[in-house]
Amino acid sequence: MAKQNKFNFKGIEKKARTTLENAMVEIGNSAKSFFVENFRKQGFDDKNVEKWQPRKKADKRAGRAILVKTGDLRRSIIRNPANRAALSIKISTDLVYAARHNNGLKGMPKRQFMGDSYNLNERIKKIIVKRLDNTFK
Repeated sequence: MAKQNKFNFKGIEKKARTTLENAMVEIGNSAKSFFVENFRKQGFDDKNVEKWQPRKKADKRAGRAILVKTGDLRRSIIRNPANRAALSIKISTDLVYAARHNNGLKGMPKRQFMGDSYNLNERIKKIIVKRLDNTFK
């Protein structure tokens, strides 16, 4: 009779899940930083940086970064507590005018600073792969 090898899938699944749960804070911090960096880049970083439309009037705000007057909008971006059960984390802002700038309105250009991004997803994949590699060395 041939010798049977047993593979512990439950143990591997548990280790992988714990690793992903523990990665949520790092992923959230990375996502928050990514969105804040868009203010420095003056555009939304997807596969490339899509620069924001300049102001129509070059008045006293000339020379100041777009979407930055007090810095409140940039500082309002927060990482919410991770939902370990759902393996999810939410990055948000509670400023009422944030969505208007992020999505644009009729007569107001879209100056997206948060949202789904190819480059952010790649950054998150690297975090996950690195952590899983370290877990299963």
